[in-house]
Amino acid sequence: MILTHCHLWPEGMTDREDDFGIPGRPEHLSKFADELGFEKAVGLAPFEVPEGRSTARISPDEDSSRWLADAIAEFDNIVGFASLDPSREDAPERVAAAKELGLVGVKVHPPIFRIVVDDPKLDPFYAAVDRAGLPLMFHTGYGSWAWPLEDYSVLRVERVAKRFPDLRIIVAHCGGAAFCRDVLALLQSNPLCCADLAMALRPDAGWYVPSDELRLIVNCVGADRLVYGVDYPWCSIESVERDIEIIDEWGLSDEDERMILHDNAAKLIQPLQRD
Repeated sequence: MILTHCHLWPEGMTDREDDFGIPGRPEHLSKFADELGFEKAVGLAPFEVPEGRSTARISPDEDSSRWLADAIAEFDNIVGFASLDPSREDAPERVAAAKELGLVGVKVHPPIFRIVVDDPKLDPFYAAVDRAGLPLMFHTGYGSWAWPLEDYSVLRVERVAKRFPDLRIIVAHCGGAAFCRDVLALLQSNPLCCADLAMALRPDAGWYVPSDELRLIVNCVGADRLVYGVDYPWCSIESVERDIEIIDEWGLSDEDERMILHDNAAKLIQPLQRD
């Protein structure tokens, strides 16, 4: 199994500790994934934003991709995604640099970076991710951030997918209950797009999606379009175990369940070779 959508950050972001150490630190994630029987975890670089924009952050003056690459280097069971602001002038170059550092994907969080997802000014960044053969994850769904939902709606993500049909896109949180049908439409219309289940299986979470809706996605587009994720460290051993129980309760074939819990993520974290 592969544990995706795991936020990592430098020391000092939290003083909370548990049996595995300080949540949000690579050593904690490595032990957490191992305890649950996951062979690998996908760590997301901290956001380069000012204090207050996000808890999963690093100073805007630091290079979060380099920080992540250095921080996970000693852990064989962690691979990394860069977290890049597409609006920066050097964003395309930073995609290539992240790949050179060994990172295997890119995460974009529109309300934290304060971008309009389908703004044509961001196309050089999307083209760079496409050229690098890396998957691109977008945060989707509700949020308490001071940024309009409409500016990062799933249908805006769909416009990006249409402009870059070879780009492998992951919509995080499956859009949450409010936008899960838009996610279904996105997946039906764009064969290289998929959705992750981070927080989508937990009834107490803002991104919860009822199981009937998730099963509808599987029925309509197949189990190969869903990826298991947790939004670590906002999870626990018990919540992850319950997630897996819920997926098992869907009554899928062993092959379909394996795709959601392992195979789909395994394919995504393999960079493609572009001409």
